[in-house]
Amino acid sequence: MGLDVQRGMSTRLIACASVIVIGCSNPPEPDVTSVESAMSRGDLENEGWDCEYVSEGLVLCSLCGVDSEGLYRCLREECENDECVTCGTLRGDPPCVGLVQHAEQFFFFEAEAGSPQGAFLSSSALDASRGIALGLQPIGGGTATHGFTVGMSSTFSVWARVQVPSTSATSVAVRFDGMPTVAWTPTTTSGWAWQRVPHDFALATGGHSLRIQAKGAGALVDRWLVTDNSDFVPYTASLEAEGNAYLPPMQFATTAGTTYAWVPDGLANAGSVLIAAPVRVDGRYYVWGRVNAPSGSADSFFVNGDLSDVNTRIRWDITNTNATQWRWAEVTAHGESVPTAMSISGGNGFVRFDTREDGTKLDRIFVTNDPGFTPVEPVTK
Repeated sequence: MGLDVQRGMSTRLIACASVIVIGCSNPPEPDVTSVESAMSRGDLENEGWDCEYVSEGLVLCSLCGVDSEGLYRCLREECENDECVTCGTLRGDPPCVGLVQHAEQFFFFEAEAGSPQGAFLSSSALDASRGIALGLQPIGGGTATHGFTVGMSSTFSVWARVQVPSTSATSVAVRFDGMPTVAWTPTTTSGWAWQRVPHDFALATGGHSLRIQAKGAGALVDRWLVTDNSDFVPYTASLEAEGNAYLPPMQFATTAGTTYAWVPDGLANAGSVLIAAPVRVDGRYYVWGRVNAPSGSADSFFVNGDLSDVNTRIRWDITNTNATQWRWAEVTAHGESVPTAMSISGGNGFVRFDTREDGTKLDRIFVTNDPGFTPVEPVTK
């Protein structure tokens, strides 16, 4: 099963499979064979493995899919201190045969990357991914096209991250390949919001193109998502640090118009801020922080989501800034090259930042389940 898991690209396919088992009530125990592997966690993820941080230095990775015989199999690696040495194969042998019930596929696109033509205008936009969005014009409309490849035929839905002012009469037309065009009128938003096109699309295995036509004065489109996971709800939100619960000596301060959470130099490497993250459903979310890390002794936090025990919090090291510079950085476990997703509960979840080194400052965060979303300066204040 080929997977494109390169982060930061305009298109990202994630495939994972759920299975049903027939022929018996319980599947057999995994047939595990120990092997030596020279692959690190980063190597595995580049090959399409799904890796989950467990504790300091320990990562569990798995790769599931359909083999040439049509059987569902899983490989598992246990990586300790980035050395992955144990591999297990879950075999789908009779009388329990694993059948693929559904393969979840996700395609994220930057709106401005779709070769825009006509009355589309790529422009700087606050809180848009990479700081750029596609602006819609009131007359003439514009078109943009995104290409992608479906690994397994399925029924797909389309989502867009949009900003639609009340004065905009926005209209969008969505079409796959030579299929009929589907008209959509996004609802007015108070800021950026993910909205779903109210139509499903049956797509076969192979290459496809998504063609967008739209117009609407002042409206912006940031990201597109095509997915066959009907339960998935994309989420991207900017959340300020101030105004949230905190534990001293963590405190809030304001410098040059920016209010941030920090523990002043010399107080203690203690204290926490719990930033409310009202995600819609339980899940794993990526977290970006707007930070100031002025020195090698003031450049890290401990971080965890509310569904994770504080004992499994990760150490987040931040590239140094100067005393006045703020920058966006994605939460990544110490020693890892791949950003770490946080487990957050739907409705009343939060992300907890514990002081590891006093003097490190946190202004605000982005929480998202869009792995390609990338915030940049400037920011809305």
